[in-house]
Amino acid sequence: MQLAHPPLGDTRHGGDFLQVHVVLVRWNVILGLMLGKGEKMKPTVYTVHAYRWGDRELHSYSVGVYSKKHAALKAAQTESDYRGGKYECEVLEWMLDTGIEGEHDTKPKTIQALPPMNTLKAVKAAQRELHGA
Repeated sequence: MQLAHPPLGDTRHGGDFLQVHVVLVRWNVILGLMLGKGEKMKPTVYTVHAYRWGDRELHSYSVGVYSKKHAALKAAQTESDYRGGKYECEVLEWMLDTGIEGEHDTKPKTIQALPPMNTLKAVKAAQRELHGA
């Protein structure tokens, strides 16, 4: 039985084919040790939350939950554009079934942070002037 194309490695499990196989086996062993016995790796999810003027003290709402980072970033940009700059979005990375309840040392990873408040105040003032308010 031929396991690899001869130019890529020896057909008797030698050469490059064996090296690749050993690397894969070592990675599986390392991953198994990291996860522990019977423990499964939890999926990552990305949440998008919109804040009026990027201010956590004003109106806010959830835009969505996504399994892919690029989908969450695209949703955040689409929502900000759709709302005409009145809402800024924050994108957070979470491990599924993980939260901050009772243990505020556990925090999600920030993928897209809210902009600094001083930049948003200038945008808000310019929009008020534009609308004559």
